[in-house]
Amino acid sequence: MIPTKTWRERVIETQDLSPLFPLANEWATCAVGEAATQHPCVVMMIRESERAWNDGPEDETLNRLGFSFQWAIGNNDRARALAILDQIDDRVLALKRKAT
Repeated sequence: MIPTKTWRERVIETQDLSPLFPLANEWATCAVGEAATQHPCVVMMIRESERAWNDGPEDETLNRLGFSFQWAIGNNDRARALAILDQIDDRVLALKRKAT
């Protein structure tokens, strides 16, 4: 399934978030993965073989935010999911500033 809407759009429009959990559960389709697609030179993803405990974003803050977002979606916590999306955006902006 190829996402056609942003995570923010999905969270706002969907009544029950729990069916979105499979998308939130994979780095390629989660909110951090979306940021990596939009900003590939800023949000660097690594493979599990490069880090013993999981694949995902190189940045530990984005890694934690990704897991928190997954939890919020799985628990149908719209307010928390939206707050985490804001935090992901803020972190990406901070990484962009740091890179320049």
